[in-house]
Amino acid sequence: MAARRRRAPCEYPCGVSVLEVDGLTLSYEVYGAGPAIGIPWCNFAWHALDLGLLTAAYTVVVASPRGFGNSERVGSGYDASTIRTDLEAVLDHVGIEQYVAFGYSMTGSVAPWLAHDNPRVRAVVSGGFPTASSYGGVLPYITANLAETQQDPVRWAEMSRKFDPDALLAWYRHLDSLRPGELVDRLDCPIYCFWGGADEVIEELVGLKALVTDTASRDIPFVVHAGRDHEGMLLDIDVAARTLLPWLRDVWPPR
Repeated sequence: MAARRRRAPCEYPCGVSVLEVDGLTLSYEVYGAGPAIGIPWCNFAWHALDLGLLTAAYTVVVASPRGFGNSERVGSGYDASTIRTDLEAVLDHVGIEQYVAFGYSMTGSVAPWLAHDNPRVRAVVSGGFPTASSYGGVLPYITANLAETQQDPVRWAEMSRKFDPDALLAWYRHLDSLRPGELVDRLDCPIYCFWGGADEVIEELVGLKALVTDTASRDIPFVVHAGRDHEGMLLDIDVAARTLLPWLRDVWPPR
């Protein structure tokens, strides 16, 4: 993937707090004020992105489940369920009951899953992932990517500082067990999707045209941001936020 510009560090406070859960230290950050948006911090750090439009109207809680971000690693035994329990332990700690689940790329698949049979989640925002399509190609794609990265000790060490590969694989193995579209078909709350019109990852996994068809067939509101590839859409998350805010204000009004 071509090198891209990096945004300046966020202007709002970026202090990391910690919480002990099951004897493990979890890291989290809280920004803004208002109704809550919960973001799993898994394979990249959100504080380097421009979330200002969201934090101006909402409390944004970014929390790392065990094995991800600055949270503690475990020797073995990762389970997809701890992503939810760890995130919601942080939300409990900061006094938040209900929230909008928000994610991009990997966490774009986590966000709708958080809402399954979960009345705490009022709505879902899923970006950069084929949420309404098949997930069958995702685990092979991730496994091949990890195998390639492992051949380069420097890249492997850099990646391992961001997350434990075993934690990543635990999630994608769980995702692999879901039928096509199950992430959205099991929802009891509204969902909004977005992705870049030049997203090479989605194109390889399911095809961009197929994702448009699958999403539209389920009457899910979505926006395709022209010209942005997978990383470019993430770096321009403020553009996505500006577009999705009218929908978000309708389903989860700021106070």
